[in-house]
Amino acid sequence: MKKQAFTGAATALFVLALTVGMATTGAAETDDDNETSDVNVTVATSTALDVKPDQLTYENVQVGERVNETDNSHGFQTLKVENTGSEDIQRVWLETTYPNTNPFGTGDEADHDSGNFLQVKPTDASVTGVEGNESVYHYIQRVEYFEEDNPLVDLGDFADEYDTVEVGRVRFGNDEFYVALGHSDTTCETGELRVANTATTPDNLGTTDFDSSNDGEWTNYSISGAGSTSETYGITESEVTFDRETVDETQTYDIMSQCDSHGDGPQEDHMILTRYNVEAGTADNLEDDSGDAVQEIFDTSGSGDDLYPGQHFGIDAAVQVPRGVPAGELTEGTLTVYSQAAP
Repeated sequence: MKKQAFTGAATALFVLALTVGMATTGAAETDDDNETSDVNVTVATSTALDVKPDQLTYENVQVGERVNETDNSHGFQTLKVENTGSEDIQRVWLETTYPNTNPFGTGDEADHDSGNFLQVKPTDASVTGVEGNESVYHYIQRVEYFEEDNPLVDLGDFADEYDTVEVGRVRFGNDEFYVALGHSDTTCETGELRVANTATTPDNLGTTDFDSSNDGEWTNYSISGAGSTSETYGITESEVTFDRETVDETQTYDIMSQCDSHGDGPQEDHMILTRYNVEAGTADNLEDDSGDAVQEIFDTSGSGDDLYPGQHFGIDAAVQVPRGVPAGELTEGTLTVYSQAAP
């Protein structure tokens, strides 16, 4: 057996030596026949973003609760926004869908649009170009409808100052801030918005009296035209701040209002809270025009440090469902991510 093993080894060594010898001989014979070809590629210009995951699913969400992890198999908390085109990207902003009529009080969960409850924050605001408050989730935009009447609210002398005064509320989880909007009969592109300083919660009545004598309990915001819009929207002349009661958190938005020509959008008098949609209310660019709190989630205008092809940044996502939403599956919403290439 030992002899056979040795013989096998010798044979293998021979074959290996022969093979190497043949390769060496062949290379020497063709050395002068090598050819080269130049490769030139020109890449066409394209602007493209890839956002993953492309499905956000949140199940069994309790009203008033914020949930920041999806029920997808991985349990996502962050969206990756990557430049998959060939051009540098300078601006990125967001938009979500919303219900076209007031869904509260209908008893039908399908009247609510899931997109109207989506909140985001930048994962790391120190990344060049990334904007926003990485400590606080904000609604990208949120539509709230005015109510026909609310027995809790006392308008007092504010009811006599304008042709029409409409009452609504801004909902954050278990906190509800009542508001009163005074405007003319024909439009609310201009007017006055009084916002409760103290939220109504399950344990606290909050601010519900908007009489002038109670001016320490509400904050007044002037409404003026929202600038370059294709429809008649007003917008608060300064950012609106909500100091929540049930959690230690401050929310900051621009609030837009529309009460007449509704176009293809919401079909009833409403407000739009906007933080990361600079085109809310069909505006061209609220950040450059008449907005104060609203901003892109990414913007390098003028700096030159754009989002280069193959580069990405993160957006943390969550949903927060306010009180008064029926149990069941809400209508599927959509998050749209817009981008603009560097000039």
